[in-house]
Amino acid sequence: MDPGFNATVPNSTDGQVSLGEEQRKREMVRISQDITQFCFDFCVNNFRTRDVDQIEADCITHCATKYVSTHSRAATVFTNQQLLQMQNQIEQMMAQFK
Repeated sequence: MDPGFNATVPNSTDGQVSLGEEQRKREMVRISQDITQFCFDFCVNNFRTRDVDQIEADCITHCATKYVSTHSRAATVFTNQQLLQMQNQIEQMMAQFK
């Protein structure tokens, strides 16, 4: 059997970690691209020079900080909601067995 085979098998623990890590990397790249595009579109309004002026740079910094902060908060809320939902399901299952 090929030693690299486990990396692509869904039931393999190593494969799950590798696939999960790859998925997280792709998600981080996608988020980075979204932030870049959104903040550029929002902050850069004219192209009179090749350089980004200070107002645009400050806007981009503020925009990116806000975007990351908001995304992080939304992810935290989502995770907490998922945990609560799982806890409720476990409690319901435990109640059925009593």
